Amino acid sequence: MVAIYCRISGKKAEGRDVSIEDQEAQGIAFANSIGMPYRTYKDVGISGAKNEVEERPMFAEMFEDMEKGYVNSVFAIDQSRIERNSRVWQLFVYAVTTNDCKYYEGGDLVDFEDPQTKFITGVISLANELYAAITGQKVKSANRRNALKGKGHGEPPYGYKKDEEGYLIIDEEFAPYVREIFQWSLDGIGTYTIAKKLIEAGVPTKSSLYGEKSIIRKDKYTGREIKYLRKNVKWRGNVVHGMLTNPVYKGERHYADVVAKIDEIVSKEMWDLVNKNLEKNKKNVGPKTKFKYLLNGIVFCAECGSEYRGKIKASGRNTTYYCKGKSQGKSCGSKRGLNIPKLDSFILNHLFESEELHNKLSNLKKDSDKEEKLKGEIDQLIEKKKEIEASVMHFKNLVADYRIKEDYIDEYLKVKKDLEEITEEIKIKKKSLAMQSQVQRQARIDKIFGEFDYTLNFDQIKKSVHSIIESIHIQHLPEQKNFLVQLNYRGFNKKSVFATDHTQMKWINMSHHEVVPLTDEDIRDQDDLIEYLAENQNWSREKLVDGLKHFEVWDEKFQSYSYPELLNEIKKVGQEEMVKDGQKSIINIETSNIALKKEALYHFNKN
Repeated sequence: MVAIYCRISGKKAEGRDVSIEDQEAQGIAFANSIGMPYRTYKDVGISGAKNEVEERPMFAEMFEDMEKGYVNSVFAIDQSRIERNSRVWQLFVYAVTTNDCKYYEGGDLVDFEDPQTKFITGVISLANELYAAITGQKVKSANRRNALKGKGHGEPPYGYKKDEEGYLIIDEEFAPYVREIFQWSLDGIGTYTIAKKLIEAGVPTKSSLYGEKSIIRKDKYTGREIKYLRKNVKWRGNVVHGMLTNPVYKGERHYADVVAKIDEIVSKEMWDLVNKNLEKNKKNVGPKTKFKYLLNGIVFCAECGSEYRGKIKASGRNTTYYCKGKSQGKSCGSKRGLNIPKLDSFILNHLFESEELHNKLSNLKKDSDKEEKLKGEIDQLIEKKKEIEASVMHFKNLVADYRIKEDYIDEYLKVKKDLEEITEEIKIKKKSLAMQSQVQRQARIDKIFGEFDYTLNFDQIKKSVHSIIESIHIQHLPEQKNFLVQLNYRGFNKKSVFATDHTQMKWINMSHHEVVPLTDEDIRDQDDLIEYLAENQNWSREKLVDGLKHFEVWDEKFQSYSYPELLNEIKKVGQEEMVKDGQKSIINIETSNIALKKEALYHFNKN
């Protein structure tokens, strides 16, 4: 088997302007040309300068497969993909030669038995290592020089901006908010209350200035990545705390061992007083109790779209998942939270107490339309990524050129950031596409359900839950004293809707919906059903007319239509009701209702 090794460093193309997709494509073309099966090993965002093989997961796995005899040939587009570290190159050459493997660089066989080849590749390895070191040192040196001059690299702190030469200067549009934050803190107002006041006053966050740019948050339990638009980020207590403790606001710009003087937004005396109070309050509060929240990160409000987050008071009197909408300045009618042990217990019961849900998920068909849509989106993103990679290489070469000063550092960092973001977006889309595969989807759920056991530790249980459930949407109906809870299953176009009252002890399954592609056969079946009903129930012409009027599609021209023509119009209505964006909605057999028992509730925070 041919091992196709691909790597991009810092989630950017390095060395040659070759994306990881192009690296893989070249490797596949080579494997096909020699008629051998292949496997791709991809390390994304990992530097070739790392000193240990184990620090590059797929590189290490390739080594293991060579040792096991699974791999007898290795392909890489060039030596810099394998390493930018001479020690790693020596280890690679040893692994190839001792395991009787062949190494192809860009399709050409490299003969490690030839002394001249061995010498040349060794020199190339040292050059690769030197290039990585020089480039990294140049960026660090430029950043240090900028810091000494009072220049900033990357995004300036809130309340500051860069002038045309890159120096940090006060941004008078936002600096007054910084001063107000420090004054509020000095007045004894806590950081989370300050964040709430800023939201209520409509004060823009730093992230809100970045338009359609996004940030990626990874769920540590599943590796699932969620994209958030930066413009939607709200003030948070920890952000306020970070500002209050940042010495930049008293005129000190810190970078490594450098402390440069810049214009201050608040006086040194005020900054010192605020930080003295923060430290004092921290000591008075004592160590913070850490609580466990099974569903944090996947529960959302159906009304305002905000997250439901777990909150447990030290007294134990309030243990709820509650909507954060109001604290973020949103108008939301959700006035009541859900009890944490009861919602946790309902979810665990629904997922794992019987094999019912496992069986239902196993029998679902894949969504071909969604698969094609994802493929199209990925292709578009890859083309855009190639353009950004070209910009990265352009500015990287300028930065590496000793004749050019640090003028291009900021541009290089900006396009590098753009490349990281689009790489993450492609990664998310590819994961979604992979989950549409029937075989992979079945293997995934069999593994999750098969390995689950209540004796697992909390982190393992949480990972299992988050691996099955994509999201939970909660709608509070205060007048009926009910909650509607919709569960969306990860990797499936399937939803379950349950209703429960404020006691949350009985959960009634309302419906299951599976969205599947609509085929010509589905339409024919629908038409046959309408014809059968019309014939066997003796539908009159008047009944057909009433039906068209009921669905508000009546047209006066229908008055002259014959019975078969009116029946065709009824069929069209049936198809429109059946089709939603080229798909149909099917109500499945319901899973069981769930009745919880007080003595059998799961308390992950019980002493």
